[in-house]
Amino acid sequence: MPKQQKKLAKVAAAQAAIDDLFVDATVADAEKVLAEGVDQAQIDAATALVDTIADEDTKLAGQTTIAIAQALLDADTQ
Repeated sequence: MPKQQKKLAKVAAAQAAIDDLFVDATVADAEKVLAEGVDQAQIDAATALVDTIADEDTKLAGQTTIAIAQALLDADTQ
């Protein structure tokens, strides 16, 4: 697989993992709701995928969205 395709595959896998964290990942950040059954392991797995992305802007966007999921999970478990 060419290098560019590998990069795109990493981004696609990370985006899919992020999308799976939410009922609807496309809504505004303040309206995001965790998908049913999301746990710390799923958030950690999404984080690991995002951390493999080379493009810093894309990585930061993913980390920011994952932070929202983490905050929602933390609020649910308190």
